[in-house]
Amino acid sequence: MAILVSIFIEIYDIIMPHTKLVFAIAFIILLISNTLTGLGVYLMTKSDLILDPGNGIVETLCKVLNRPFSYLRIRFDIMLVIFTCLSGLIIKHKIVGIGIGTIVSAYLIGKMVGISDKILKLNI
Repeated sequence: MAILVSIFIEIYDIIMPHTKLVFAIAFIILLISNTLTGLGVYLMTKSDLILDPGNGIVETLCKVLNRPFSYLRIRFDIMLVIFTCLSGLIIKHKIVGIGIGTIVSAYLIGKMVGISDKILKLNI
C-alpha cells in the first residue's frame, strides 16, 4: 500500500506543478482524490491494518464513544481545521494554511468513509 501511495505522489509531483489548472478542474481533482482517500481509509480501518496516528485516534474514539468512524472522522478533521485557524490567529494574527481544499477535505473524506461503508459493508 505504501509503495502504491508513493508512486501516486511521485506522479502527482511530476505532473501537477507544470499544469495551470482552472479552478473547476482543480476542484474536480480534489473531489476525486478525496473520494479515493475516503475509500482507502475505509479499507484500512476495516482490514485492521496499523493506522496512521490521525486515524488511530479516531478509531480509538469510536470504540470509547461507540460512534461510527465516519461520524467522528468528520468532526475530528473539522476540529483540526478550527485548531489550525485559531493557532494562526494567535501566533501570526491571520489564518495560515487553510484554503477551500482543506475545508472540503475535512468534511468529504469522512463522508466518503461513511458512503464506502454503506455501499461495501465489509466485515473483514
